[in-house]
Amino acid sequence: MNAFWAALLTTIGIYGPPKTVGSVEVYEYEVPKTEYRSGPLTMDEDFSYVRGQKRFVNPSNYGLNALPVMQEQWANRRLHLDETCNQAAPLSDRQKRALSLIFTKAEPLPDDAATWRYNYAWNLDNLVYLPGWNSAYAQSVNIAALLFAECKTKDAAYLNLAVKAARGLTTPIASGGLLNDEKGLTFFEEYPAPNGLSPYTLNAHILSLNVLYAMADRTGDEKFRHFAEAGTATLLKLAPEYTSGKCIKYTLRENGNICHPDYDAYEVILLNDLYQWTKDDRIRGLVERWASK
Repeated sequence: MNAFWAALLTTIGIYGPPKTVGSVEVYEYEVPKTEYRSGPLTMDEDFSYVRGQKRFVNPSNYGLNALPVMQEQWANRRLHLDETCNQAAPLSDRQKRALSLIFTKAEPLPDDAATWRYNYAWNLDNLVYLPGWNSAYAQSVNIAALLFAECKTKDAAYLNLAVKAARGLTTPIASGGLLNDEKGLTFFEEYPAPNGLSPYTLNAHILSLNVLYAMADRTGDEKFRHFAEAGTATLLKLAPEYTSGKCIKYTLRENGNICHPDYDAYEVILLNDLYQWTKDDRIRGLVERWASK
């Protein structure tokens, strides 16, 4: 539905005005694209997206530009680091700049946790995430980058911030974190929303599990392992709901049936990494089923 018809139907009373629930606006119809998604973007030296005078801060870009440089697509998302930390070369200037932004742009949460925030609105079906939202995707990518940097440099500051960020990842959504614990599940939300509205985005959840296993392995903190294991149990419980025809659903919301072949390949890489952490044959079974999509 375009903006004109949405506004008209709201004006004449067919649709009511949006309701703000936490940091999310809830509409009675699928909303048009937000400004961020309405045209081409370039990237500046601080890894923000640019259109004219507008700057759209996407904090996942920090981690994405700091991760190991590898030839195979998606391979740098693996959390199992070899003797070279998955990159033989030293950190590049670009990686160092991205890592510095991970530090300077981190924001505190309660209980000595940290997160990163988007400065623009984002729409998903009938939801609009207002500026200032955070995401398990950015959170986990930035933690992965910090673990890589600590591996390369042996600088404890990287691990210290990774610990704070992992606490943010496991903080409930209602307290500003990314953990959806609704209905007894343990799910790390790329698009966090109040109860009953969460989309359950698959790839960010799997990456978050790998990050938490890696954090438990690196720090010995069993709290991180607990959340990783509980999140893995949730993944196995929900897995049948993501299988749809010839693709793996992106989310469990209405638009989740759209196929993203690149994401299917990405999720197989993430699941292979998850199997290395868990040695759970049920995860291997998911790899085999989803790889055939």
